[in-house]
Amino acid sequence: KRRRVVHLGWLTPMLAMFVMLDLTSFWEAGWGSRRFVSAQYGILLIGLLVSGLYYLAASLVFPSEFGERHERLSGADFDTHYVQHRRQVMGAIFICDFIEMAPVLILRASEIPTRVWFENALQFCAILTCIATRNKRANIAALAVLIAIYLYTAVMSFMQPVPL
Repeated sequence: KRRRVVHLGWLTPMLAMFVMLDLTSFWEAGWGSRRFVSAQYGILLIGLLVSGLYYLAASLVFPSEFGERHERLSGADFDTHYVQHRRQVMGAIFICDFIEMAPVLILRASEIPTRVWFENALQFCAILTCIATRNKRANIAALAVLIAIYLYTAVMSFMQPVPL
């Protein structure tokens, strides 16, 4: 039996991990904001927009098919797929993160710890790096930074909770 050759690479698995972590941050923000936001139609439409963008981003992370039908997964390259779809995925995530973070950062700016301002600036810069460059090493570094931010945020959430 002949094995199928698939090049998984680093980019697509790292992107998948980042999208899951970012979506979790949206859930956290939604959960925390329920004290301040009532379920009005406009708010629900914003939630629908963000959910749709996350769905779009998640659906583009992994390819649905490779090559011709008779080839199946033979010769598949996930890194190539990442380079082709990174702008759509990261652009959708950028919009979601902006919609999620902007109201909190503007309305409650004085209550936000300095580390959160730094994390947000670093996160948006890393997302823009992924959008702007096709360089594999730069994208791996930016994705590593994004994942590290969320892992750091998870640890810090136990030590210094962010007021929501």
